[in-house]
Amino acid sequence: MTSELTNPDAQMPPQVLQEFLYADIDRARSIMSQLIGGVPEEDKVSEGLGRRFDAGLKTYLRFSKESKGEEQVQRSLLDALIPGLEETLLTEGWLTDIQDHLADESLTQEDLEKMVPPGALVKFSAPGQLFDARYLAEVFGGTSVIASAAHFFAEKARSQSISKGKTSRPKSPRPNHDAPGNLEDAVEDIPTGAFGPIGSDDLKGLIRIARGTFGAGLHLLLTARPNRPWSITTRLQEGKRYLDVERDVLFSRYGLQRQNWTIFGTIGRYAPKSVAAPDGNFFDDGKLNRDEFVAQVNQLLGHLAGQGLSDSPKYPGFSLVPIAVYRSIPPAASYPHVEVST
Repeated sequence: MTSELTNPDAQMPPQVLQEFLYADIDRARSIMSQLIGGVPEEDKVSEGLGRRFDAGLKTYLRFSKESKGEEQVQRSLLDALIPGLEETLLTEGWLTDIQDHLADESLTQEDLEKMVPPGALVKFSAPGQLFDARYLAEVFGGTSVIASAAHFFAEKARSQSISKGKTSRPKSPRPNHDAPGNLEDAVEDIPTGAFGPIGSDDLKGLIRIARGTFGAGLHLLLTARPNRPWSITTRLQEGKRYLDVERDVLFSRYGLQRQNWTIFGTIGRYAPKSVAAPDGNFFDDGKLNRDEFVAQVNQLLGHLAGQGLSDSPKYPGFSLVPIAVYRSIPPAASYPHVEVST
């Protein structure tokens, strides 16, 4: 062990509390393992040992415990893995904080790409919106059910012939939105005028646009500056740590408005500046040229991305492969030297 780990008087760094929206622990452990040769998952401290534990994560994961009784303390290190990995990568020159660069109005995408090419580890904070086409279908489906039921009871109040079957009853509850079929199938037919000028065809059309533009899953769309916004997109893979709640719970917690998120991950790819539509000629002497076919299909996808019609960043912009997405927890307003804005 180094002297820092065995020195009981070493100063601990200021504590920073983070609320994680997403954490890819497997990728974080893989990267850390390449740096230090392994990542322990718990710290055990026995009576009279009073030792410090670092495990190669600099000082962030250090833990000390002194006990007079027979005691064993186990402490999970997974929640401290992400901050420790960030600190280690920044210290050793693997991670670039691009916060100030993105705010620079003179910075072009080409300049940024030279600085942090695809695959580079980056970190920054920016306002972002969460979006999930399946959640949109759930909300619109629920809205159609409410509108249909409200219309039924309004008609019942105006008519005394309900028992004779002159007024239709509400439809059955909305179907399972994860079942096979299109997302817009969750929307029931809304009686004319039951929900103002909005009809079921309008809701279904919006869902179709969302379904066609965004792939299944949760997306985070970030903008780095107001005057010349970057198109920064990331897709949060389901099943990862902290992203294991139902969609309605997730959106009820964080809402639909933009809020500041810190994201730590790798550059996926940069958006092309402009891509012309392909000419559709991928035959040589009447035979299919497989390479040209793939090239033209990819060119078409790039052209559609430039029009905002596919799940891709628009120039200037890039996609991110996230390792962690979180927001900072502010200290209490009564804490000394803390100014709380109103």
